[in-house]
Amino acid sequence: MVAGLNASNPEEKAQTQGKLMTALGSTVASMGQEMASKQMEEIDRAKNADDSNIKAVEDYVNCPKCDTQITNLPAPGTQFRCPGCNELLESQ
Repeated sequence: MVAGLNASNPEEKAQTQGKLMTALGSTVASMGQEMASKQMEEIDRAKNADDSNIKAVEDYVNCPKCDTQITNLPAPGTQFRCPGCNELLESQ
C-alpha cells in the first residue's frame, strides 16, 4: 500500500492515501477500544474486591532489638546489620 504513494497518476495516489488513512484509523480505533476495555475490567475488579481477598505479607521480619522492619533479607546464613539500630543479625 505504501508503494502506491509513488503512483504515477494523482488519482491512484489519492486512492492509496485514502486506503492508508482508513487502515491507520481502524488500527488506532481498535487499540483505543482494547485499552478502554482493559481499564473497565480493572475498575470492575477493584469495585468487586473485598477485604477477604487481602492477605498479610509475611515476607519481612522485624529487628528483635529495635523492631525496624527489614525488607531486604540476604541469603540464609548471611550476617547483616539492622538498618535501624545497626545490630548484627543473621538471616535464616
